[in-house]
Amino acid sequence: MITKNLKCKGICYRFAAKKPLGGFRFAVGQRPCSVCEIFVDASSSGIRCPCCNNKLRLNSRNAKSRKNRFNLPRYTMLENASNIIKSVNSIILESDLVRDKLVLNK
Repeated sequence: MITKNLKCKGICYRFAAKKPLGGFRFAVGQRPCSVCEIFVDASSSGIRCPCCNNKLRLNSRNAKSRKNRFNLPRYTMLENASNIIKSVNSIILESDLVRDKLVLNK
């Protein structure tokens, strides 16, 4: 019988999602991991935590968040899209900086 290791591997910081301006994490598609205690963007990782492979919680425990889960204002959707663009741009900038440092060190 195969047993699953549900312990945190310590690589959570790579997958942790930033808190949205509206404050409703469930509304923008972020799901919490009970083991790692972080929020993960469920659209990119699916229903399991990329760190510990534990199932992400799909429903909010907070009644206010549960009520607003499906009532997304337009600015929240635009903010989610802009956050994705910012994160992609920061990754590109970081890779350019690393490449420039390597060129300077040669």
